[in-house]
Amino acid sequence: MPRLRVVSALTETKFACGGIKIKYPAGSRTEEKWLWGLKDTETGEITAKTEQQVIDNQDPKLFGVRKLLSRTVTWFGHSNFVVEYYRSPLEMKDGPFNWERNRYGWWFNPETKRQEWTDINGPWPSEGRYDDLLVVKEDDGTRWGKFRELGEDVLDEVRKAIQWHEAFKKVKTDEEYIRDMVEKQKAKEDQFEAQMADDVEQDFGADWRKMVQDNPEALIKEIARVNRIEEQKI
Repeated sequence: MPRLRVVSALTETKFACGGIKIKYPAGSRTEEKWLWGLKDTETGEITAKTEQQVIDNQDPKLFGVRKLLSRTVTWFGHSNFVVEYYRSPLEMKDGPFNWERNRYGWWFNPETKRQEWTDINGPWPSEGRYDDLLVVKEDDGTRWGKFRELGEDVLDEVRKAIQWHEAFKKVKTDEEYIRDMVEKQKAKEDQFEAQMADDVEQDFGADWRKMVQDNPEALIKEIARVNRIEEQKI
């Protein structure tokens, strides 16, 4: 995979919330289709009409009704170019296990206007993925600024963004967290063993290690004898 690539935020897509969505959404447009009609207050009969006919109705015995046939929400992206960098599976914060555990969740569907249990993130990106590194823009103090054409001057900004990003992108993988946990646990065990060794040396003298090598059974019996003495004191 190329380490860097340039995409148009206007059209670039990714899997999100149950399907393919605009990756860098700027807004949306909603289109609704309605079935219009006039209902007779005396008979209850409904006659199909156009929206304008319902608006223009002057008959007090008839009142307008409508039924939603469909609602379509179309998302559109920003007009900017975006420089993205490739992130391998090993560079991601979550491993496959945590990814699957957090994959599904509740999402408000703007087309049905309901909360729905949805595949939020899609399948684990086993081949890696591209994340945004730099928005190519004419700075106006906002996140996306104004549209800016690609040019050689953008390369300097890309180099600076890479330098900044390399310093902060180091995140731990599941394997690294597990390794850290093992190392911490081993350090605790080593500390505990060292403390036990100090306690044994205080009770049996500095030659206890030689006793372990020469006659471990004798040391075990001696420890048991000392413990019985201590219990009697209590």
